[in-house]
Formats: sequence, C-alpha cells, structure tokens
Amino acid sequence: MRTRSLVATSLSCALLLGTSAAAGAQDDPQALLVSAMQATTSATSFHFLATADGTLNLGESMGGQALPITGTNAEGDLSVTPQAVQLTFTVPLGSAAISLSGGLIYPNDGNAYIKLAMPMASSDDLWHVLPLGSMIPDVSASPAPGQPDMATQLQQALTESGATLTNAGSAPCVGASGSTCTKLHLEVPSSTLDSTVGAVLPMGSAEPSAAPMAPIPVDILIDDSTKYIDSLSTHVADAGAGTDVTVTIILSNYNAPVTVTAPPADQQTDAPLFGS
Repeated sequence: MRTRSLVATSLSCALLLGTSAAAGAQDDPQALLVSAMQATTSATSFHFLATADGTLNLGESMGGQALPITGTNAEGDLSVTPQAVQLTFTVPLGSAAISLSGGLIYPNDGNAYIKLAMPMASSDDLWHVLPLGSMIPDVSASPAPGQPDMATQLQQALTESGATLTNAGSAPCVGASGSTCTKLHLEVPSSTLDSTVGAVLPMGSAEPSAAPMAPIPVDILIDDSTKYIDSLSTHVADAGAGTDVTVTIILSNYNAPVTVTAPPADQQTDAPLFGS
C-alpha cells in the first residue's frame, strides 16, 4: 500500500471525474483543486468519516433490486508517515434488520487484522490475521521516473472526463468546525459513473432508466487557511433503477499523532474470515 499514492488515488477517484475549467487567477477552481490535492497528500495523518444513505441498485449482481444502505459508514485514522490505519465500519444487509460491522487494523507490521460481526462470518470475536508481506511497497511521495506529477495527472484526468468544475464561493467547513472553506462544484456526466461502476462490478450493472440520468453533483470543500480538503459530498439519483444515494466523506484532525498497534496475541486467529 503506497500510502501517499493510495491517499491521492482515493481522493482522485472522487475528484478526477472531470472538468473543463479555464486556468487563471487564484480563484481558478482547477488550480485550487490541484493545490488542495498536493496539500492533503502531504499531510502526515488525518481522521476520516465516510457515510452513505439511501437506496442503491447494484444490478444483476444483487438481483436487480434497490437495496437500503442508510447507516453505512466507515470511520478511523490514517497515518501517512509512518504507514498505518485503523477503522471501524457498518454496512446494512438488505432490507433485513441485520448488518455487517467490524474493524480493520493495519499497524505496518506486514499484516492486516480484520474483525467481522455478521451471520456468515466467524463468531469468535477475534481479529483475523491477513498477511500482506511484499504487497506493501515503500512509501514514495514522488512520481515514478517518467511519470507526470500529480498536477499533470489530475489535469489530464479532469480534462478527459467531460464534466464541469466551478468555484461556488465561500461556505462553512464541515470537518474543521468554525473555519471557512471554498466550495468547488463538479457536474459529472452520468456516463462517467456508469463506465466506472461497470469496471468495478463487471458481473452486472443496474438496469438503465427510461430517461438518461442527470449529471452527478460533487461538492468539494477546501479549508481556506490550511488548503486541506475538508469534505466531499455527492448525491446520485436514478428513479428508474431505484437508486437514490447521498455519500459524504469528511477529513479532519490533520497531522495529529496516530498510534496503531496490532491486537493482543490472544485476540488473534489465523482461521478463515468466512465459514468454519
């Protein structure tokens, strides 16, 4: 896990869906976005909270039905230097009053530790050890030789996707309570999302609506004082498919000390995560 690259990629997945904004003054949205990406991925750590509410149709892979996902969340701390992450999560399972919940710990010792609470998973209340070994390369904040820098990569991705990016002015920050943010607003063509979901979920996509979906709005708040990304939010609606989802990601507590340690040995198991 090249953590800096992972942070950049994760944020880019939400952001690099596109723009055709003109470059210019300091209020230019594309320049602000590049600056915020560079500042955010240079942080040593941050706290994150991701939530999703509404209904989501994942297509044939889930029977073509819209599933309720209200209450889905993941929250934790990510240390970029040194690499480490700890988080808890909850995901509702369909219309039944049950959910998947648990936690993940990666203390940079070559293993990830996962605990799940759900009907099909182990009920031993232990942390399952998943060896990662050489899958975790060294951290590198610089692009590989011959690769364009972050600004250039972001520029290319934004230009190619066909969305529009505007500066929507000042707004209260969400993660940095009491601070003022600049809000950037993306209008992302729904076709971009369709192709992305199709690549991630090749087993099937949702039935298309009779009418084309409207562009997908993505709001990005950038802290005026620190230039860090404060939060991202989007709302995806497709009445024909039954999808109506609001997703919010809040980043806060930048550069605070983060200590991540492996669970005690007597709380670990090498048993399979699912099944007996």
